[in-house]
Amino acid sequence: MCGRYFLDLENDEIQKLIQSCAQKTDSEQVFSLQTGEIFPTDFAPVLTKNGACLMCWGFPRPNQKGVVINARIETASEKPMFQGSLHAGLRCLIPAARYFEWQAVSASVKVKHEIYDPSSPTLYMAGLYRILRENNRPAFVILTRQAAPNLSAIHSRMPVIPTKEQAFLWLNGDPVADLSQIRSLASAPLHAAPKNAATTGQLSFFPQE
Repeated sequence: MCGRYFLDLENDEIQKLIQSCAQKTDSEQVFSLQTGEIFPTDFAPVLTKNGACLMCWGFPRPNQKGVVINARIETASEKPMFQGSLHAGLRCLIPAARYFEWQAVSASVKVKHEIYDPSSPTLYMAGLYRILRENNRPAFVILTRQAAPNLSAIHSRMPVIPTKEQAFLWLNGDPVADLSQIRSLASAPLHAAPKNAATTGQLSFFPQE
Protein backbone atom coordinates (compact mmCIF):
# COMPACT_ATOMS: atom_id res chain seq x y z
CA MET A 1 0.00 0.00 0.00
CA CYS A 2 1.03 3.63 0.17
CA GLY A 3 0.01 5.53 3.29
CA ARG A 4 2.41 8.47 3.25
CA TYR A 5 4.64 10.19 0.72
CA PHE A 6 6.91 13.23 0.56
CA LEU A 7 6.78 16.40 -1.54
CA ASP A 8 10.14 18.15 -1.72
CA LEU A 9 9.88 21.91 -2.30
CA GLU A 10 13.51 21.98 -3.46
CA ASN A 11 12.51 19.77 -6.40
CA ASP A 12 12.12 22.00 -9.49
CA GLU A 13 9.60 19.68 -11.12
CA ILE A 14 7.35 19.68 -8.07
CA GLN A 15 7.70 23.45 -7.69
CA LYS A 16 6.43 23.94 -11.25
CA LEU A 17 3.44 21.68 -10.59
CA ILE A 18 2.57 23.59 -7.42
CA GLN A 19 2.84 26.92 -9.25
CA SER A 20 0.59 25.60 -12.01
CA CYS A 21 -1.97 24.52 -9.41
CA ALA A 22 -1.88 27.89 -7.68
CA GLN A 23 -2.66 29.75 -10.91
CA LYS A 24 -6.01 28.01 -11.36
CA THR A 25 -7.08 27.25 -7.79
CA ASP A 26 -9.03 29.39 -5.35
CA SER A 27 -7.11 30.90 -2.44
CA GLU A 28 -8.74 28.64 0.14
CA GLN A 29 -7.47 25.51 -1.59
CA VAL A 30 -3.99 26.96 -2.10
CA PHE A 31 -3.87 27.66 1.63
CA SER A 32 -4.76 23.98 2.20
CA LEU A 33 -1.89 22.74 0.02
CA GLN A 34 0.47 20.47 1.92
CA THR A 35 4.18 19.92 1.32
CA GLY A 36 6.73 17.78 3.12
CA GLU A 37 5.20 14.54 4.36
CA ILE A 38 1.75 14.06 2.86
CA PHE A 39 -0.95 12.37 4.94
CA PRO A 40 -4.34 10.98 3.86
CA THR A 41 -6.98 13.76 3.48
CA ASP A 42 -4.23 16.35 2.75
CA PHE A 43 -4.46 18.50 -0.38
CA ALA A 44 -1.57 17.92 -2.79
CA PRO A 45 -0.71 18.56 -6.46
CA VAL A 46 -1.83 15.91 -8.93
CA LEU A 47 -1.25 15.69 -12.69
CA THR A 48 -4.12 14.85 -15.07
CA LYS A 49 -4.35 14.90 -18.85
CA ASN A 50 -5.74 18.44 -18.46
CA GLY A 51 -2.79 19.66 -16.40
CA ALA A 52 -1.96 19.97 -12.71
CA CYS A 53 -4.48 20.67 -9.97
CA LEU A 54 -4.90 20.30 -6.21
CA MET A 55 -6.76 17.26 -4.94
CA CYS A 56 -7.60 15.73 -1.60
CA TRP A 57 -6.09 12.30 -0.92
CA GLY A 58 -8.78 9.69 -0.32
CA PHE A 59 -12.29 8.70 -1.42
CA PRO A 60 -14.83 8.85 1.43
CA ARG A 61 -16.25 5.49 2.41
CA PRO A 62 -20.01 5.05 1.85
CA ASN A 63 -20.57 5.06 5.61
CA GLN A 64 -18.43 8.23 5.90
CA LYS A 65 -16.13 6.48 8.39
CA GLY A 66 -12.67 7.28 7.10
CA VAL A 67 -11.39 7.31 3.54
CA VAL A 68 -9.99 4.80 1.07
CA ILE A 69 -6.52 5.92 -0.03
CA ASN A 70 -5.40 3.04 -2.29
CA ALA A 71 -6.97 0.96 -5.06
CA ARG A 72 -5.58 -2.43 -6.04
CA ILE A 73 -4.71 -2.46 -9.74
CA GLU A 74 -5.81 -6.12 -9.95
CA THR A 75 -9.39 -5.43 -8.80
CA ALA A 76 -10.05 -1.70 -9.35
CA SER A 77 -12.20 -2.35 -12.42
CA GLU A 78 -14.48 -4.61 -10.34
CA LYS A 79 -15.05 -2.19 -7.44
CA PRO A 80 -18.03 0.19 -7.62
CA MET A 81 -15.98 2.85 -5.82
CA PHE A 82 -13.47 3.01 -8.69
CA GLN A 83 -15.45 1.92 -11.77
CA GLY A 84 -16.82 5.38 -12.47
CA SER A 85 -13.36 6.93 -12.49
CA LEU A 86 -11.97 4.23 -14.76
CA HIS A 87 -14.76 4.40 -17.30
CA ALA A 88 -14.71 8.21 -17.34
CA GLY A 89 -10.96 8.24 -17.92
CA LEU A 90 -10.31 10.07 -14.65
CA ARG A 91 -6.72 8.93 -14.34
CA CYS A 92 -3.92 10.85 -12.69
CA LEU A 93 -0.28 10.82 -11.64
CA ILE A 94 0.78 11.74 -8.12
CA PRO A 95 4.28 13.26 -7.88
CA ALA A 96 6.52 12.47 -4.92
CA ALA A 97 10.17 12.59 -4.00
CA ARG A 98 9.67 9.31 -2.14
CA TYR A 99 7.01 7.34 -0.34
CA PHE A 100 7.00 5.65 3.05
CA GLU A 101 6.20 2.12 4.11
CA TRP A 102 6.16 0.39 7.48
CA GLN A 103 7.77 -3.01 8.07
CA ALA A 104 6.45 -5.08 10.97
CA VAL A 105 9.39 -6.25 13.05
CA SER A 106 7.39 -7.37 16.10
CA ALA A 107 3.80 -7.46 17.35
CA SER A 108 4.03 -3.87 18.56
CA VAL A 109 6.68 -2.18 16.41
CA LYS A 110 6.90 -1.21 12.75
CA VAL A 111 9.98 0.35 11.17
CA LYS A 112 9.38 3.25 8.80
CA HIS A 113 11.22 3.04 5.46
CA GLU A 114 11.58 5.73 2.83
CA ILE A 115 11.45 4.32 -0.69
CA TYR A 116 12.85 6.27 -3.61
CA ASP A 117 14.32 6.09 -7.10
CA PRO A 118 18.08 6.82 -6.85
CA SER A 119 18.18 7.72 -10.54
CA SER A 120 15.45 10.38 -10.42
CA PRO A 121 14.34 13.06 -7.90
CA THR A 122 10.67 12.47 -8.69
CA LEU A 123 8.37 9.45 -8.68
CA TYR A 124 5.00 9.55 -10.44
CA MET A 125 2.49 7.17 -8.88
CA ALA A 126 -0.53 6.15 -10.95
CA GLY A 127 -3.92 7.02 -9.51
CA LEU A 128 -7.62 7.60 -10.09
CA TYR A 129 -9.69 10.63 -9.16
CA ARG A 130 -13.27 11.80 -9.00
CA ILE A 131 -15.26 14.89 -8.03
CA LEU A 132 -16.78 14.52 -4.57
CA ARG A 133 -20.50 15.20 -4.34
CA GLU A 134 -20.10 16.48 -0.79
CA ASN A 135 -18.05 19.56 -1.71
CA ASN A 136 -17.60 19.44 -5.51
CA ARG A 137 -13.83 19.07 -5.12
CA PRO A 138 -11.55 16.44 -6.66
CA ALA A 139 -10.09 13.59 -4.64
CA PHE A 140 -7.63 10.87 -5.63
CA VAL A 141 -6.50 7.38 -4.69
CA ILE A 142 -3.14 5.75 -5.44
CA LEU A 143 -3.10 2.50 -7.39
CA THR A 144 -1.09 -0.32 -5.82
CA ARG A 145 0.38 -3.57 -7.11
CA GLN A 146 2.30 -6.51 -5.70
CA ALA A 147 5.62 -5.32 -4.32
CA ALA A 148 8.84 -5.70 -6.29
CA PRO A 149 11.03 -8.55 -4.95
CA ASN A 150 13.51 -6.22 -3.22
CA LEU A 151 10.67 -4.44 -1.38
CA SER A 152 8.42 -7.39 -0.51
CA ALA A 153 10.08 -7.97 2.87
CA ILE A 154 8.96 -4.49 3.91
CA HIS A 155 5.38 -4.73 2.62
CA SER A 156 3.50 -6.93 0.18
CA ARG A 157 2.16 -3.93 -1.79
CA MET A 158 3.66 -0.88 -3.46
CA PRO A 159 2.37 1.99 -5.63
CA VAL A 160 2.10 1.51 -9.38
CA ILE A 161 4.96 3.63 -10.74
CA PRO A 162 4.90 3.63 -14.56
CA THR A 163 7.80 4.53 -16.80
CA LYS A 164 7.60 7.92 -18.54
CA GLU A 165 6.22 6.30 -21.68
CA GLN A 166 3.62 4.33 -19.77
CA ALA A 167 2.75 7.39 -17.68
CA PHE A 168 1.69 9.22 -20.86
CA LEU A 169 -0.41 6.23 -21.93
CA TRP A 170 -1.95 6.02 -18.48
CA LEU A 171 -3.15 9.62 -18.63
CA ASN A 172 -4.24 9.61 -22.26
CA GLY A 173 -5.17 6.01 -23.05
CA ASP A 174 -8.51 4.33 -23.63
CA PRO A 175 -10.64 4.88 -20.49
CA VAL A 176 -11.86 1.28 -20.51
CA ALA A 177 -8.61 -0.36 -21.63
CA ASP A 178 -7.32 -3.42 -19.84
CA LEU A 179 -5.20 -2.34 -16.86
CA SER A 180 -2.77 -5.21 -17.37
CA GLN A 181 -0.45 -2.94 -19.39
CA ILE A 182 0.79 -1.26 -16.21
CA ARG A 183 0.11 -3.87 -13.53
CA SER A 184 3.69 -5.05 -13.29
CA LEU A 185 5.54 -1.89 -14.23
CA ALA A 186 7.84 0.19 -12.08
CA SER A 187 10.43 2.76 -13.04
CA ALA A 188 14.12 2.29 -12.30
CA PRO A 189 14.73 -0.08 -9.34
CA LEU A 190 13.61 1.53 -6.11
CA HIS A 191 15.74 1.66 -2.97
CA ALA A 192 14.54 1.52 0.65
CA ALA A 193 16.19 2.95 3.75
CA PRO A 194 14.98 2.60 7.38
CA LYS A 195 13.85 5.89 8.90
CA ASN A 196 12.45 5.25 12.39
CA ALA A 197 10.15 2.99 14.42
CA ALA A 198 6.39 3.34 14.79
CA THR A 199 3.58 1.54 16.58
CA THR A 200 1.28 -0.82 14.72
CA GLY A 201 -1.90 1.26 14.79
CA GLN A 202 -0.46 4.21 12.96
CA LEU A 203 -2.47 3.98 9.71
CA SER A 204 -5.65 2.38 11.02
CA PHE A 205 -7.80 5.49 10.37
CA PHE A 206 -7.11 5.29 6.66
CA PRO A 207 -7.89 1.77 5.40
CA GLN A 208 -6.84 0.61 1.96
CA GLU A 209 -8.70 -1.36 -0.68
